[in-house]
Amino acid sequence: MLKSISSKLITLFICVTSLVFLITSIMFLYLFSSYAYNEKEELLVNSASSIADFAADQLKATDGDDFSFDLRYFADSVLDASVWICDGNGFFRTDLGSSGPQTADQLTDEEYVIIMNAMSTGDVKVTEEFSDTFGEDFLSACAPILISVEELNTLNSAAEEDGGIGEVSSDILDNEGPFSQRITVDGKEYITKGLVIIH
Repeated sequence: MLKSISSKLITLFICVTSLVFLITSIMFLYLFSSYAYNEKEELLVNSASSIADFAADQLKATDGDDFSFDLRYFADSVLDASVWICDGNGFFRTDLGSSGPQTADQLTDEEYVIIMNAMSTGDVKVTEEFSDTFGEDFLSACAPILISVEELNTLNSAAEEDGGIGEVSSDILDNEGPFSQRITVDGKEYITKGLVIIH
């Protein structure tokens, strides 16, 4: 009888210990995956914002002609990242040879809504919606390329005083194209000239 009670207690102890271990493991996995997700999201948002700012400066320097910088530099600076830029007319470009859309017409309705939401608010949007389009089942960040109308006017006023040196063409403020629009963020006027997608 004592042997029977003892074996039952040992079995109960083993079951309880296994259950506690299982619950602890599940909680650890959940917390770790949540932490990893948040870290990746923050990295993507910061990287997409930085590239979008750089692209805006590049557009001002070239009077809005093109994005003539090497995207591989940015992709290499973010671990396992791919970078696409969509210009104001809805054409994508990447220097990575990766598959992806060539024009905005190839996006799904859901992807288009996310992009237009980012463009109209000036915010960076994080989504998993681009997984099928870009061939990876993970997060993507969409950051609009914003050019401050006030800053551009200030630059051109200063350039006028210097005899036109450094003047930025006002053509850059044209909001023709699906991804070019005038928006107001925190009381300041901007024009979007496309967006950066990074994942």
